[in-house]
Amino acid sequence: RSSDLKDHSLRVALLANYIYRVEILIPLAHRNREDFKTASQLLANLSMAIVYHDVGRTDNTANTEHGAAGYEKYRQDQGENKVIQFLTTFHCRSDKAAKDYWETSFDGRNAELIWKAFCILKDADALDRVRFGNLSRDYLDVNTLRTATAKSLVPVAHQLFRAKIR
Repeated sequence: RSSDLKDHSLRVALLANYIYRVEILIPLAHRNREDFKTASQLLANLSMAIVYHDVGRTDNTANTEHGAAGYEKYRQDQGENKVIQFLTTFHCRSDKAAKDYWETSFDGRNAELIWKAFCILKDADALDRVRFGNLSRDYLDVNTLRTATAKSLVPVAHQLFRAKIR
């Protein structure tokens, strides 16, 4: 169970890191240096959120609270972080609930980047649903993916699952 969770988190981290680079960092690379630096720092928050996103799971059933439990573990280990709290807590909740929280909690230049990071986490987590097999009702629904890059990575997600990285 613990190694399954670690393998899942590693695959999600690899997928999210790639999507984030393609969707956010590469387009910013030749623009404003400060925006690129800010986006790079947000990638560190996204990566930490991925480490903790499923730590609060007690089983494999669908539930909306395991992300909050994962953030609580992060908070105990590392302290408060508003961005990691949002990403971790809401990765398993509806987009509407996440959007409502995001709209009241974030503003300014970084708000849009934080929302994009949230969408990337959701996409990377969803891509790893290929692990359930295409005959399972828990298998990836490509129509739920939010980014064009994620939609192109379905074959890669299959390969990562089969690769047994470690």
